[in-house]
Amino acid sequence: MTITAVTVHPAIGIARVGNSPDEFFIGPERLWAPPDPVGGFKDARSRVKRQAARFRLYAHHDDGTVTELTAADADIAWTVHVANRKAIIRNPGAEGMLIDPGARTLAGPGQRATFDGGKIRFPGHSEVDVPLGEARTDEDGHLVVLGGFGTSASPGNAPITNFLDNEGWFDDVSDGPVTAHLTVRASGEEFDATGAWVIVAPPKFAPQIDSVITLYDLLFQLGASQAWLSGPATPSYTHDIHPILERARTTSAVTNTGSAHAWPEPVYAPEARRRIFGRLRDPAGRGRGTMPLLVAGELTGIQYAVMKAWRDDDFVRDWAGPPVPSARLTPGELDRAALAACVGDTLFPGVEAGGILGAPIADPLNYVGAADPMRLDHTRLVPGAVTEFMPLPWQADYVHCGHEWWPVPRPNKVVQPGTNARLDWDRDARDFVAMTTAWHTLGFVVRRGNTYVEVRG
Repeated sequence: MTITAVTVHPAIGIARVGNSPDEFFIGPERLWAPPDPVGGFKDARSRVKRQAARFRLYAHHDDGTVTELTAADADIAWTVHVANRKAIIRNPGAEGMLIDPGARTLAGPGQRATFDGGKIRFPGHSEVDVPLGEARTDEDGHLVVLGGFGTSASPGNAPITNFLDNEGWFDDVSDGPVTAHLTVRASGEEFDATGAWVIVAPPKFAPQIDSVITLYDLLFQLGASQAWLSGPATPSYTHDIHPILERARTTSAVTNTGSAHAWPEPVYAPEARRRIFGRLRDPAGRGRGTMPLLVAGELTGIQYAVMKAWRDDDFVRDWAGPPVPSARLTPGELDRAALAACVGDTLFPGVEAGGILGAPIADPLNYVGAADPMRLDHTRLVPGAVTEFMPLPWQADYVHCGHEWWPVPRPNKVVQPGTNARLDWDRDARDFVAMTTAWHTLGFVVRRGNTYVEVRG
């Protein structure tokens, strides 16, 4: 059995900023296994824990099998290069506005490297250091990437006037390539692994709920538009239909819909299927559906086709209870779990990646193609390119998009523990200034029994 190639997974990993200097948790690696860090999503001093992205190596063998490679199997050197291009893309020709600490290489387990050294300089002001986080390797040789601390500032105290572009500001989100060189001990063979990409995004304040249309759904549809991927011929109720219904149901925990989306599982009855489908927005723009309850967004074409097949009784009745996390971690599971926890509802501009002037994450030219549809092409992108069109500072859009744009990462209405009372999630940070200074005091929506409540401590 010969190794023919090595790949890094997840192909796109998601880290998130937080102001806790030491505590963090690993982002989703399996479907149906949302993060649940010990002690919650804030540390003992109520500082937001960062979400880390963990990367693994997988060997592809000539007999078609795929196995993970760890520090027990190979000598591994990881390289990460993140940057923040937000200010430079908004000020063409301006010097000193690219926050780029350079590449960091970590060889062997138990290593640590900080993304320090990146600086920004606005005309008329002194240069400012902007740390973008750090990378570590664990005892098994996996790479763990942590982003910045949620910092945003204006050296000249410029006002924030809109949700997207604010001159004189910087923040510490970032993105960039993740690569690895390894020597397999058993054979002495050396490989340059096919690399991944890491995106450092804002916090997700309802981390145990997923959006109705996820970034995975969006990129799957993108792949289908290029004939790289295709939807299921006959949808599975458990694996294709239930996830859409469940996400619609749980999203009510962060909106003002209450129990509007409620139904017993499995939904097999013809009348219930017709009634629910009749409320869906048609991605072709036909009809007057109101689901999903978002300001801008409808199911992808593949999602809509899945639900139409369900309505028409052309699906597999395979319900045996709620899906459980897979026992075995696979490259595909890692790829999907990371993206399924992100927003795909609308990229206007989005939360983790997107943009209005441009959306590199949604450009098929930026992907490897049919051989690996969810993997970004390193020859097409530079560090910082995926997030360069995102809001500056990131907190500005969390003020502007408070009405059902993307209510999972940025909740609208939240339930208080022990009551049915719903309050505005942003009740203590309603303007741009307050959000940039008090974002870390806002609550996380977490599961308690059969419901989701806001926890602030």
